[in-house]
Amino acid sequence: MATKEEKAAKRAAQAERDRLMDEKLARDFHDPEKRKRRRRNVRVGWCVTLCIVLIASLINWGVVTGWGNVTIDRIKLSGNDGAEFSGLVYRPANATDKEQAPAILMFHGNAGNARNHESWAMEFARRGFVVVAPDLFGSGDSQGYFDGGQSGALSSRSLIDEAELFYEYTLSLPYVDTDNILSSGHSMGSTPAAALGALHDAKGILLASPVIMIPEDTEYADAWNSYDGNVAALMGAVELDGTTHEEKVSSIQEEGLSMLQKYPGYEDATSVKADTVYGSFAEGDGFIYQIEYNRIHEAAFVTTQCIGHLLDYGQQMVGDAVPNYIDASDQVWPLKDYTGLFGIFAWSAFVFATALLLIEEVPAFAAVRRPLARNVGFRGTGLVVASLIGLLVPYLVIKTDAFGIVGGRFYANLREAGFNMGYSNMGFGVICGLTIVCILGFIVFMLTERKKKNIGLVELGLTPADYAEKTTRGARAKDIALMIVKSALVAAIAVAIGFGYTQLQLNVLGTDFYAWFFGVKDIPISKIPVYLPYLAVFIIAFVFLSFDMNIIRRLPTTGNETKDLLIAMAVNLVIGATVVIVIVAVKWYLQTIGSPADTNWLWSMGLDTQRIWGMPVGMTVAVLGSTFIYKKTGNIWLCALLVGTIACIMGVLYGGTRFHYLTYFYA
Repeated sequence: MATKEEKAAKRAAQAERDRLMDEKLARDFHDPEKRKRRRRNVRVGWCVTLCIVLIASLINWGVVTGWGNVTIDRIKLSGNDGAEFSGLVYRPANATDKEQAPAILMFHGNAGNARNHESWAMEFARRGFVVVAPDLFGSGDSQGYFDGGQSGALSSRSLIDEAELFYEYTLSLPYVDTDNILSSGHSMGSTPAAALGALHDAKGILLASPVIMIPEDTEYADAWNSYDGNVAALMGAVELDGTTHEEKVSSIQEEGLSMLQKYPGYEDATSVKADTVYGSFAEGDGFIYQIEYNRIHEAAFVTTQCIGHLLDYGQQMVGDAVPNYIDASDQVWPLKDYTGLFGIFAWSAFVFATALLLIEEVPAFAAVRRPLARNVGFRGTGLVVASLIGLLVPYLVIKTDAFGIVGGRFYANLREAGFNMGYSNMGFGVICGLTIVCILGFIVFMLTERKKKNIGLVELGLTPADYAEKTTRGARAKDIALMIVKSALVAAIAVAIGFGYTQLQLNVLGTDFYAWFFGVKDIPISKIPVYLPYLAVFIIAFVFLSFDMNIIRRLPTTGNETKDLLIAMAVNLVIGATVVIVIVAVKWYLQTIGSPADTNWLWSMGLDTQRIWGMPVGMTVAVLGSTFIYKKTGNIWLCALLVGTIACIMGVLYGGTRFHYLTYFYA
């Protein structure tokens, strides 16, 4: 066991290594040869990341489209009030004006978008179906606004009327066999799927986790009540509302399930059986109420069991009209999520590399980079405590509803504060909760370390390279202001180039990077004003998050700059994302088996795991990005502006956002 003297000597030796590395970094910053080498490396790095993101785009496109067998187009339809609604059309090569193909409409649920159905769309398109997947009112790229209220959001008549545009569009396509159209929907999307499928006498209606709210005394209700065509309703464990299979079936028996009275094989209410086909899909009068164990609400898009049933029943309903019959067990869609995940990381690296390229190649932006500040992070017990707190804080934030910021059920607190993007407020609330802890940690750090290590703005990465040379307070303030402005410009240009790439990718390939309800997509310009409050908070939050990762927890040097960077990225990733990943994985498992511990042990936010699967992905991008940018530029402002903007936009685009377009005001 080491003596006190030996420990003191070890600490002194490490402090000396830190001092020598600080001096080396300062010398290298001003060394012309090192500057040339750095510029060359930045150019090479940018070219490499560009090549990687191009490869990622092509691989993702190949997986989703069967290497060009399916074309994907984004369509825009105008409502009767002039509002523009968006959707995706997947057209397989077999669908031509001469050889018409069956079609399936896919209506997403609340807080979803057209990309949610990509797994369904891929598999049905592989089998030769034309797929039409709308962004329902206010979702995805469809126009809309949000006034903070919920009544209009759940106006089923509004939902149906706007979805009618896409149904009529599908019927008008010359390459669609209008005698063989399926109507499908998930959750809230089951309302238009059932109503329009019945009204247009679809070949079949496929409902996953259905929430049917067809308004009474309408032509849609009459059509649904009289419809006796093919229907498949798939329900998972979450739809059992805590009841057992037997209890749920008993409840259905008591209700009588009036629809079944129209189907062959139905005897009376007490004979209702789940997982049993009444009638025949081949004959066009089949009905099945399917209970799927071990599935939670949003898993309708990420389980082979659910997707397999949809494919099986859908192909049975269309019968011989299926252009390319493939057994339902043959599914390739999981590759979409893996290639999408690879694409998200590749795209992020490309944006960060673009920022560095701008700094090196545009003289006006050279001041954004500065020597890495002195290593003044916690040491010994302080570093251990800071790391443990950083590891445990995500659990505390999630368990306490972000200290009440999220407000638990319905997220009322954030909505009342003007943050009106529904489910996106979960991830946003967690970021706010983490920031509160980081601010407290920063205060403790400054109180305990500031005088001891002479910590000022320079050591916090907030000043330009020549800050110390300025003799007046006004000149120094001006330099900091210019540094912030230039950092903001670099961040804005890099982000614009990054999202310009996603727009180009969408226009050329029809795909974007999407994995487990999270991804990178083009930005709906009309919705940018609604993003701005979130952006402001994210940027402020990432100032303190960057302090925590790059100043307070900055590790002792190894004597090798590259090794220091890699270790810092790895450690920050472990501390920043591990607990969230574990929580999400455990919650997924507990929800899957229907355990009440799902909420009691972890949180009470009342949301399915898949809706926040993007949180670990987003945090990984943010942690690695912030660490990398700081190590390469020494600039905390750029970390906050660039990484905060990317994290914000990713969160609001794919974090369960819902804008409610209150086009109709029905009672």
